[in-house]
Amino acid sequence: MVYTVTFNPSLDYIVEVKSFELGMTNRTSYEHMLPGGKGINVSIVLNNLEFDTTAFGFVAGFTGKQICDMVSEYGINTDFIQVDNGFSRINMKIKNIDGTEINGMGPQISEDNLHSLVSKIDRLSSGDVLVLAGSIPSCISDDIYRRIMGRLQGRDVKIIVDATSRLLLNVLEYHPFLIKPNQHELGDIFGVKLESKEEVIPYARKLQDMGAVNVLISMGGKGAVLIDEHGNVYEADAPKGELKNSVGAGDSMVAGFMAGYLQTGNYEDAFRMGVATGSASAFSENLATKEEIIEAAKKARCHDFIMALPDGYDTVIGEGGSSLSGGEKQRISIARAMLKDAPIVILDEATASIDPENEHLIQEAISALTHGKTIITIAHRLATIENADQILVIDGGTVAQRGTHKELLQQEGTYKKFIQIREQAEGWRIQ
Repeated sequence: MVYTVTFNPSLDYIVEVKSFELGMTNRTSYEHMLPGGKGINVSIVLNNLEFDTTAFGFVAGFTGKQICDMVSEYGINTDFIQVDNGFSRINMKIKNIDGTEINGMGPQISEDNLHSLVSKIDRLSSGDVLVLAGSIPSCISDDIYRRIMGRLQGRDVKIIVDATSRLLLNVLEYHPFLIKPNQHELGDIFGVKLESKEEVIPYARKLQDMGAVNVLISMGGKGAVLIDEHGNVYEADAPKGELKNSVGAGDSMVAGFMAGYLQTGNYEDAFRMGVATGSASAFSENLATKEEIIEAAKKARCHDFIMALPDGYDTVIGEGGSSLSGGEKQRISIARAMLKDAPIVILDEATASIDPENEHLIQEAISALTHGKTIITIAHRLATIENADQILVIDGGTVAQRGTHKELLQQEGTYKKFIQIREQAEGWRIQ
């Protein structure tokens, strides 16, 4: 079982204000509310990936009740401790003002409350995973993570710590299985500014020397770096895409890493899974769900062959999809485009070098993709473009003709000649 601890959960109130003016009444054009807190985010993503989790933490007041209700709605086991003094915080996140956030304080947590949490954690045993993530209220000492880890020594519990400054440094003597600072947090620890993966690596090794087993550094749009317990260094660039929501991307990376490791026991697989999961959340309005992934796969006509793979959606397909056919890789690429939900999609020879059956399936996938989107297709095959709203014929590097398929057939020119040559070729027979 994976257990997560969130000391200071929140209701994340995410809003967008089209034209924000200081000193004036501003109205939202978009708003959404989610349960927040790093540990809760990890539980949600793990649950989406079909791993059972239990969420620990402290809640208070009417906001605390709402947090409990919303987390439970995800199907996650909750075992929060009710605090009498205060109420759980509301964090406002304004999307279109440089990621501006206004975070609440949270309730007052007593020693009795802490004792209740420690009693729950004391029940963990061999094979369990504990995630300690996020900040703590000012009323709690910054050695609390260290105290918890000290109680679990010798029980074969894998502990992940995603925290900053003293909270992180205090636990290193107990050899956490994984720590995940981002590049800025890593730089703050050592008093340096870190920009590149090359600059990050030696300081990540220093954290290993201080006691961490595995060190995962998230770097936002620059990707990530992992140094595993054997000293191997893995680097990954972030997939390209439109950043829609940075909230929870690092937590999703932690969840993806643990999901990958628990499935395969392989650090490289875990790292790739972590990067993919973190990116999926960054490109989505909310934390990515498995249902969204499966729905996209169905529309892209690749669900059936994925289910026929040895481990279904959990199958490791190799570098660059080496175990898949060309048509299968193209259909998965289309599914990824759907999942990203971009308003503009560019397809460059989407049906090149594939058999007629796969061409038909890909055309169906493209049709499912086009609703409400702008599709720009570069193609030599007629079937790919004959239903387009507008066809541009390029001849000698310039636009020679434009129009629909029917309109161009009525014009003398390159397009009509191409169709005539194609029809003649279809009648050819080898004697």
